[in-house]
Amino acid sequence: MSFWLEYGNREARELVAFADELAQTPAGRPGICFGPLNNPTTLEPLYRQARAEGNAIIEPHGYLLDRDPHTARSRNHFPWLAQTPRPATQPEWEQWMQQALDHQLSARLLGNAGAPSFVVTPSPTIEAARATELNLVLDAATAARSRASADNDCWIGVTVDRTYLREQRHLIRLLNAMIQTGADGFVFRSQHTQLAPVDDPLYLAGLREVVETCAANHIRIFLPSSGWLGWLAMGWGAWGFSGGMAAGSWVDRLPTPMTPPQERPLPYFEPQLLRTVPWRLHEQLMNESGYQTCTCPDCAQMGPSHDLPLAKRHQIRHASEEAAALTAVPVAARRGLVANRLDTAIAFRDSLSALLTTRIETRHLDRSRALM
Repeated sequence: MSFWLEYGNREARELVAFADELAQTPAGRPGICFGPLNNPTTLEPLYRQARAEGNAIIEPHGYLLDRDPHTARSRNHFPWLAQTPRPATQPEWEQWMQQALDHQLSARLLGNAGAPSFVVTPSPTIEAARATELNLVLDAATAARSRASADNDCWIGVTVDRTYLREQRHLIRLLNAMIQTGADGFVFRSQHTQLAPVDDPLYLAGLREVVETCAANHIRIFLPSSGWLGWLAMGWGAWGFSGGMAAGSWVDRLPTPMTPPQERPLPYFEPQLLRTVPWRLHEQLMNESGYQTCTCPDCAQMGPSHDLPLAKRHQIRHASEEAAALTAVPVAARRGLVANRLDTAIAFRDSLSALLTTRIETRHLDRSRALM
């Protein structure tokens, strides 16, 4: 498995329908990574529809426990997201995790569609400043996993703050704790402060070490909401990643206050630069020597005028195709394919006129290539 569609609280029906459409492409049907983001009357039938056709999971989004305010929807339907006070002991964390596992396997959710492709223990945001919480939470997850039915592949969710990736002493503690769980699959998040594309060298180096360590120990690692950073991580050995219709599903960024733009952004993913740019810059890029116009069905339909739903589908198609190309080869061969893909992007970037190279930030290409 490689690329998954990331379910969102908007355009949920369109996303599930698009998975069926992508099933007819050479890359095949992606799995769908659902989350507790809608009322059950919306979430449950869409999950059953998706699971009847292919892979689907419910990623429990345990990190939302640490977000305020807790919504009535969470209190009523997803109680592990609205627990007060926060669990403090291993038995309390185990009980909290069991609520999420029970939901993933509930008859109401599954109907006749069958169990998820795998289940996931939830994880709060584990902060390096709370030194004892890492082992406490992972010990609870190990215990919860040990009680899971052998019929259900149970992965351990791990969400840590970015300090765990950016500071070596915390990174070593994290890796030791993860390996000691004995898990054969992790759903890993470490939210950061950058908009896509991410080019923080310390964060990227730490993520690479996490992924490579898992790969070396034959442990699958899935990076939800990581977008093109997840594609890069497949070059290091990651099992899969996700992106969806929402812009936030392509970068696992910490929520921060943002000033609304004066004009509505018109994003367009440029395959040759492996990043999204405003449509006005896309129009300028089209006049550059060496530019290759995308011929996907959505771009053909979009033509010379930006259409946001079609632009979203266009990016998803490229992620699906790029991930499928990596999945088709042994893990050891992926790094070379990613490196070659980055070299091609850098060569195109270097061929652009000076005006465009100053308007389009592409440091992520050099950062990523250095890590290959």
